[in-house]
Amino acid sequence: LAIARIDRVKAALDAGEAILAGDVPVALAIPTWAKFSFPEGAASAEEA
Repeated sequence: LAIARIDRVKAALDAGEAILAGDVPVALAIPTWAKFSFPEGAASAEEA
C-alpha cells in the first residue's frame, strides 16, 4: 500500500521511466473501484 501523486506517476509512465521504491522497481495501478483516473495531459516530472 502506498500513497503516490498520480500526476507524477502518469508523467513517469508517459516518459518510460521506472517507478522505484528505494532501489526496487514497483508497478502502480488505480483500483477498478476508484472514482478517479490518471490525469489527461499531466505535467512532466520536472514541472510537477
